[in-house]
Amino acid sequence: MLVCRDPAAEIQFLKAAFATVELSRRQSPIGSILHATLAIGPSLVSRAPHSDGSSSVLIYLYAVPPS
Repeated sequence: MLVCRDPAAEIQFLKAAFATVELSRRQSPIGSILHATLAIGPSLVSRAPHSDGSSSVLIYLYAVPPS
């Protein structure tokens, strides 16, 4: 599980960077994202957050320039 301040922006980043597929999204009555299920290839994105709500997950994207 990724816990982030701007879930919509994070989802867009993951889609662009890793070809992530959004399988589902649950929103609050005011439109904020409560939960989204995401997959990268056959794998679901998942990691438990710390008790303070932060996440120990780091995602690094290294772009290799074309030769």
